[in-house]
Amino acid sequence: MATTAVPAKIAQRAAKLRTDIDAHNYRYYVEDTPAVSDAEYDSLFRELEAIERDYPALATPDSPTQRVGGQPATEFDPVTHRVPMLSLNNAFADEEAEAFDRRVRTALGVERVDYAVEPKFDGLAVSLVYEQGHFTLGATRGDGYTGENVTANLRTVRAIPIRLPAAAPPLLEVRGEVLMLKRDFAALNAAQGSAGELDGLGIEEDLVLPEPELGVGPGQPLVGDDAVDQQEQGEDGQGAEHRLGPGGRQLRL
Repeated sequence: MATTAVPAKIAQRAAKLRTDIDAHNYRYYVEDTPAVSDAEYDSLFRELEAIERDYPALATPDSPTQRVGGQPATEFDPVTHRVPMLSLNNAFADEEAEAFDRRVRTALGVERVDYAVEPKFDGLAVSLVYEQGHFTLGATRGDGYTGENVTANLRTVRAIPIRLPAAAPPLLEVRGEVLMLKRDFAALNAAQGSAGELDGLGIEEDLVLPEPELGVGPGQPLVGDDAVDQQEQGEDGQGAEHRLGPGGRQLRL
């Protein structure tokens, strides 16, 4: 079957729509400052879908439309990290923090070190690899040396860009943490409970669980088998936030 030639104006329009939709996604999911209404965004999205339906050659892998309808993976191939993803140490007493400070000052050969301290999110540590500006690999932390390939799952997270601006380096690895806010976890439980998906998990439909001891924990609906292990073991990553639901979305790296 002969392929339909793509008119230059159509190709240019598709490219502009992809750029505009990516920019709107960034403003909405990362900066939490949407520049258009939901109706305007949906109109742009539907226009791009229609163009790609009429001209399949324009449906590039990094198109915003390729997030929708993708099937998240349920079996995961191993991924060896280029550089180990090491976990963070805990300090529960002043003496432990002071010992850390001494080690840092000794290693740097200085008498004083200023620290920036902020709360840390405890979710699922992931690595995002971008090659030539395109998101090519997403992996869990695993044991720090070998994780699981969860690229298909991470592509469904709208806060994660599928492609980067032209000024991005040829190879970029971003490490962060995927998590679900408690209010979104409660909403997920409510939705799944009403659909009968929580039977046997020990979670009541009308129960809000800030720190559940039974059943599904906030880290488990995320990506990869690591989610269960890290929820149980409390393993640490490098700090990012993925907000789900209408209460605001953000990826902080």
